[in-house]
Amino acid sequence: PSRARRMTQMVLREIFLVDLQPQSLEQRPPPTMAIRLAGLLLALTAASWLYAEGFIVPSRGCHSQAFRTTSREVRSNAELRYRVEAEDLKDEVRVHRKTALLDLLLEVPSNAPTPAKLTSEILEKVASLEEMCPSKDVDVLPTSGGTWELLWTTQDRRSREWRRNPVRAYINPLENQSYSNNPDGEGGRANPILPRFVQDRLERMGLLRPGSTKTRSTQVVDLQAGRVRNVVTLELPTLRRPTRTGRFARFRRRRRRNSEAAAGPPAEAFSPTKPRLASLTIIIRIRPNEIDLRKVDVKFEAAKLKLPGMPRAVNFPLGVVGPRGWLRTGYIDEDFRITRGHKGSVFILQRPKRRRQEV
Repeated sequence: PSRARRMTQMVLREIFLVDLQPQSLEQRPPPTMAIRLAGLLLALTAASWLYAEGFIVPSRGCHSQAFRTTSREVRSNAELRYRVEAEDLKDEVRVHRKTALLDLLLEVPSNAPTPAKLTSEILEKVASLEEMCPSKDVDVLPTSGGTWELLWTTQDRRSREWRRNPVRAYINPLENQSYSNNPDGEGGRANPILPRFVQDRLERMGLLRPGSTKTRSTQVVDLQAGRVRNVVTLELPTLRRPTRTGRFARFRRRRRRNSEAAAGPPAEAFSPTKPRLASLTIIIRIRPNEIDLRKVDVKFEAAKLKLPGMPRAVNFPLGVVGPRGWLRTGYIDEDFRITRGHKGSVFILQRPKRRRQEV
């Protein structure tokens, strides 16, 4: 202890010129510059470490303007770095959920209703993706302008809008025409001309032929005019013909084949297997909702129907009988959108392929 005390006294004497023992100025050796600098550096290092660890808390009067400015900059830089890291992590989660939803849409069967289990999984992914919307409320409506293609749609029976009136969703054909399109995959569903529930039941009973073509439903949103134009391609239902059976069915089929070979192939227009396509264009007026920035109020103004063989479409003004409702966009980015309707409908849309390549 005595040796350590003597060494401490010597160091303090050399650094701070403090004479711990009464000596005369002539007897005190002059300190060297190297020892002074080393001691000062050691003291500053120790003070910085003690302050960083919280052992030293300066009083309010010790804070100079420069010190306060430096501390504020350090805190702001740390907060900015934390926000950037959090945003990057959020973007990764959002991309992962979006990819998972697109993978589920590829599993939609071709020209058949989506199974209940797959529908439930898709709706769960939709709800999780809506929580990660990258767009602000004020940017949702300006971003929704342009052309969209419908990928998949259903009616969420767990939604509050469905539980209010589940019967009304079946009987309005103007709002329930679109099925799954999936234009980028092998799946898809030809849009039925009858309400979904009715046509699916008739197809399962064998009274109607299932759709055989991949049709598309496009939507053009004109924000300046306040109009939306939905163009839906429909496949007209075809009745199934009963198969003839009996003793002479083989001879009748052979005779029919011989007569068809002699007469040549039938014309394409009269082929019973060729799908008959029609187009339905719905004109909708939209108006931003005053309370919810993600919602628009809609009113169906007119419908145009074009059947095979017709030179032009037939216009049906809806007027006062046009349905009214609203649409709310829960998720939207540069090429993907999820919108819910006032009857519990869920619409998943994407930009056309050409537009996505441009973006």
